[in-house]
Amino acid sequence: MTFIRENLPTALQRQDFEVGQVVPPQKHPKARPQRKGFAASCAKEMGESKRSINRCLRHANILGDDIERLTGTCLEKGVELEALCKMPEVRRKQFIDRAVAGEKVSAKEWLGDEFYRVNVKAKSLILLRRILLSKVAAIDTAIAEQARLEAGS
Repeated sequence: MTFIRENLPTALQRQDFEVGQVVPPQKHPKARPQRKGFAASCAKEMGESKRSINRCLRHANILGDDIERLTGTCLEKGVELEALCKMPEVRRKQFIDRAVAGEKVSAKEWLGDEFYRVNVKAKSLILLRRILLSKVAAIDTAIAEQARLEAGS
């Protein structure tokens, strides 16, 4: 995170990359040159992956000004930032305030428990749906068989 914070201004100044400079242009005569995206140009400039730049941008976008407050706290790690981004805003603010106060908290652990409960319910509903669909299919087959027997009589 510190590496990106230090090098982002340099990458922001260099947004004049064109895809044709990196990848040979297409052979289509009417193909227009395409500009390289912000994340791709930053990634090249900083030696990071485009995915990691997009992740950092998403964290900054969701966490807003609170991201600066997280520097030096137990929530500064990538997995904790990711968990904070998935939390409801009210809960996230509480966690950030506690971490800034010096308390050792883990958004990842809280989110793990919450996601476990939600995922168990979702998996149960999916399983129930599959069972119901198989029962409906069996009933449809039995009805079709009964209709075939009655028609043959």
